[in-house]
Amino acid sequence: MNTLKALDQNFEFSSHSPSCKALYSFLLEKGGVRPRVTSTFPFIDFKSVFINVHDSVIDPVALNIGFKLAHDVVPVAYTLYLRNITGNKYCSLCKVECETVEHLFYYCPFILPARKLLSKWFNDIANLQLSLECIRFSVLPRTDSAKLFRKFLLFLLSEFRYVVWNMRNKARFDNKNIIANHILASFITRVKIRLYLDYI
Repeated sequence: MNTLKALDQNFEFSSHSPSCKALYSFLLEKGGVRPRVTSTFPFIDFKSVFINVHDSVIDPVALNIGFKLAHDVVPVAYTLYLRNITGNKYCSLCKVECETVEHLFYYCPFILPARKLLSKWFNDIANLQLSLECIRFSVLPRTDSAKLFRKFLLFLLSEFRYVVWNMRNKARFDNKNIIANHILASFITRVKIRLYLDYI
């Protein structure tokens, strides 16, 4: 109730409402509200995670999945199954394992070629090892190379996550027959297009 009073005092809901980002920032900074994910993953530095998730280098269409991953609210099949929303808990791509966030974005054999390429780029660009936490939360180690190439690494991460989620949805909802090479080719294409459009 105190949060609602504080919201009422800080924002005038007149002809134009505050932006979603303004409300979210207020809730985090002054409203005393903490995202649930911070207690679920106590060893993650969420201050840098939330900064990285909203970085300007991230394509707006890719921002949504990064935001959901950072807040641990991605509607993967296993989560929906546990809530009795769907009867199918299996991965939309490999159709063998339970579709958890960890499986879909890191362990699934169908995303393995794209993840290996992303891992190679991380190693070549900044001498960094790609981890599940890095993919899931945009956690970059505090090294000089990570600082130097931070925006480029965030760009690669966001494109990878977007492609995996997009291909998963095509397989699940459009009944597309997705194979590992489709995911890899889509990832490479998105990176090339973004590089061409943003950095020509």
